[in-house]
Amino acid sequence: MGGVPSRLRPACPPLPSGLRAPLRVHGGDLRRGVPASGAARTGGTGTPPGRHRTSRDRPGRPRGPAGGAGRPPPDPPRGARRVTRRQRPARRLRGASSGSAARLGRARPAPWRRRGPRADPVRTRARHVRRNPRPLHGRRRPLSAASRSVYETAARLGVPLWLHVGHNLSPVSAVDTCTWRHIDVIARTHPDLTIICGHGGWPWVLETVAVCQRHPNVYLEFSTYRARHMALPGSGWEPLFAYGRTTIRDKVLFGSVEWAHGRSVGELAEEVASLDLPSSTVRRWLHDNAAAALTVPAGHESPGALAGRGGRCDPSRPPDAGARRPRRHRGRHAVAPLRQEPAMTTPIFVLGGEQSDFRDSWTTGGGGLHDLMAYTVAGALERTRLDPAAVQTAHVTNFAGEVFNHQAQLGGFVNRLYPEWADLPTSRHEAACASGSIGVLAAMAELQAGRYDCALVVGAEIMRHVGGQTAARRMGIAAWHEREVTDDRLPWPGQFSDIADAYAERHGLAYPHLARIAEVNLGNAKRNPRAQTRSWTFEPGAFTCDDTLNPVVAGMLRKQDCGRITDGAAAVVLAGEPFARRWARERGIALSSVARVRGWGHRGAPILLAEKLRLGATQKYLFPHLRRAITDAYARAGLAGPGDLDVIETHDCFTITEYVAIDHFGITEPGAAWQAVEDDVITREGRLPVNPSGGLIGLGHPVGATGVRMVLDAQRQVTGTAGDYQIDGATTAATLNIGGSFTTVVGFVIGT
Repeated sequence: MGGVPSRLRPACPPLPSGLRAPLRVHGGDLRRGVPASGAARTGGTGTPPGRHRTSRDRPGRPRGPAGGAGRPPPDPPRGARRVTRRQRPARRLRGASSGSAARLGRARPAPWRRRGPRADPVRTRARHVRRNPRPLHGRRRPLSAASRSVYETAARLGVPLWLHVGHNLSPVSAVDTCTWRHIDVIARTHPDLTIICGHGGWPWVLETVAVCQRHPNVYLEFSTYRARHMALPGSGWEPLFAYGRTTIRDKVLFGSVEWAHGRSVGELAEEVASLDLPSSTVRRWLHDNAAAALTVPAGHESPGALAGRGGRCDPSRPPDAGARRPRRHRGRHAVAPLRQEPAMTTPIFVLGGEQSDFRDSWTTGGGGLHDLMAYTVAGALERTRLDPAAVQTAHVTNFAGEVFNHQAQLGGFVNRLYPEWADLPTSRHEAACASGSIGVLAAMAELQAGRYDCALVVGAEIMRHVGGQTAARRMGIAAWHEREVTDDRLPWPGQFSDIADAYAERHGLAYPHLARIAEVNLGNAKRNPRAQTRSWTFEPGAFTCDDTLNPVVAGMLRKQDCGRITDGAAAVVLAGEPFARRWARERGIALSSVARVRGWGHRGAPILLAEKLRLGATQKYLFPHLRRAITDAYARAGLAGPGDLDVIETHDCFTITEYVAIDHFGITEPGAAWQAVEDDVITREGRLPVNPSGGLIGLGHPVGATGVRMVLDAQRQVTGTAGDYQIDGATTAATLNIGGSFTTVVGFVIGT
C-alpha cells in the first residue's frame, strides 16, 4: 500500500469469480465495478495500477515527479503538508521566452499528495470518467453517438448496462432524459447488450414492462423504491405486480441500496419476500434473475436469496430453513429442500412438433422406420411453418432399431427426406426408454454452444410386428444381459416388480393405489386422439386383484399395471433465442408466448438394479439420483418445488414407476405417495394433474420416441394447444423420462 496505514485502506472486497457487475449510467456518471484486464486495468502501458491513462501519459512526455518511468518517491514523514495542484507553480522549458513560455503539462503529484483513497481503482475510475463527456448528461442524449459507444463497449465486454429509466431528478438533465422509448430503440439496435432498466421506469411502469416483454435482453430493476410502499394502491407499480409474476417474472431484479433507505439488505429483501407473491417468484426477483443476468457462479448465495426462500437473512441458517410452503400444495403435500443449481442463462425454445398415431401399426401396410420418420418430420415442419432449409442439425432417437428392425445408422434416413438435408449434420442417440430425452439434451447443447440456431429431434420405433413375449425379451438388452436377464421371467416386469418389493419393504405398498394410477391414466387416454388405448373398454373389476380380469404378470404387478410398446414417432423443433425471436415476429406472435425449456436435470446410476437399491438403502429417497435430477430441473428453472408446476408428464412404463415418481417429485414426503393417489391430486381435476395425455400406460410406449413425445406434450399444455386433454391455465409443465431400471433419468421444465 506504499506506506498508507492499514486502518486507512479502503474496504474493496473482490467480486466472486465469474460475477460481472454492470456498468452503471446514472444521471451522467459512469460507475463500473468490472474487473478489467490488460491495459484496461492499468490505464495503459506503463501507467501505474489504480490510475487511468491521461494525456500526460503519452510516450515521450514526462510522468511523475521525476519525469521518468522510475518508481515514485518514498512516502513523506507523518504529518507532511498536502500540496494541491493549484498551489504548485508551473515550470517553464529551459530557454523559452517569457512571452511565449511553453508550459509543461502539470506533473503528476506524488502519491501522498493525491486526494482521496490512494489505492481505490473504482474511485479513481469514477474521477476520471467525471472529467470526460457523460453519456446521459446535459445534451448527451441516450441515442447519441457518444452513448452508442458505451453500449457497444458494454456489449463487446459482455457486461450488463444499468440505465436510469424514468423520472430524472438531476438539475442538469431533462426529466425524461431516458425513458422506455429510448430503451426500446437501444434494445433493438443492440440485441447483444443486456440492459437493466433502473428504477423500473416509474412512472411509466406499464410501458417499461411492455419493453421487457418485447426484448429478451431487457430487465427491470426497482432498488430505489421500498417494496412495502410499492404494494399500496395507487402507487403506480400495479403493472409490475400483475405481470411480474407471469410474463416477466424472469426479468425483474431487486438491487439493494442501503444508503437510500437506511435499511439493511436483509430487511429490504424481506419486504419483497413478504409481498403477496408465489415463493418461486420472490426467489426469482431476489436472486435467480440477477444470477442469470450477471452470470453468478454455481453455489454463490446472496442474503437476498435466503430471504427469497422465506427465511431470515442469517448466513448461519441452512439455505432452506424457514422456507415458505408453495401455495398449490399445503398440509401434508410438502416440498423437500432443493439443491442449488445454476439457472439456465441461454434459453432454448420449443417451437412445436408432431406425433404419429400410436394406435397405428406401420408394418401392416408395408411401412418401416423411414416412412414413419418421414411422416412425422413433415408434420412437425408443417405445424411450425418452417422450410426444411431452416433446420441446421438433426438428432434421431431410437432404442432398438438393430434388434427389432435390423437397421442402424438412422441419421441417414433424415438426410434423404429433403434435398436441402443431403449434407445436414445428423446423429443417433440411445439410452433405453430415455433415448428421446437424451436426444433433446444433445440438441440443446448444440444450440447453447452457438453451433446452430435451429435443431430437429425425432424419435421413432417400430415394435408391434413381433409377439409380446418375443418383444419383451428383446427389450432385455437394456439390462445387464449376462447377470439380470434370465429365462424364467420377463426382464422388465421382473425388474420393476423387484422395485415394488423394495418400496413395499421400506414404506409399505397397497395394490389398490397402483391400480388407481392405471385407471386414471387409461381414463385420460380416452381424451387423446393419438392414444393407443383411446377406444379400449374395461370390465368392472379390471382394476382389482381379479386374477381373470387382471392377471398377475410378475410379483405384485398385474396386466393393467404394464405400459404397452407400440409403433410410433414424435418430433420437435428447438431453437435458440435469436432464431425464435425472428420466427415469432414473422408469425405475429409474442416471444413470451412461445414455450421454452426453463430447466433440466440428468443423472445416471449403475446398470444393475441391485446396486441402485444398495446406494439408496441409507438415503431418504429410494433412488437418490432420481431425486437429484428432479431438483436440478427445479433449481435451473427457478422453481421452489411441485407447487410451482401446473402439470406433469412422467414415465409410467409400470404403475410402480409413476408411484415412485410422485414422492421423488416432492408432491408428498418419501413413502407417502399413496396420499396423493387417495386425495386425487394426480387426476385431471386434482391440484397437480399427472399424465393427462394418458402416459405410457394409456398413450403407448414407442421406446425411443417417448422422451420426445413428453416434451411435445408439455409444449402443447403450456401453449394451450393440447385439445381435449388440455389442463386449463397450465403455464409450467415438468417431464420425467426413465431409461432401464432407473439407470438413466432425465427431466425437463417447460414453460412460457
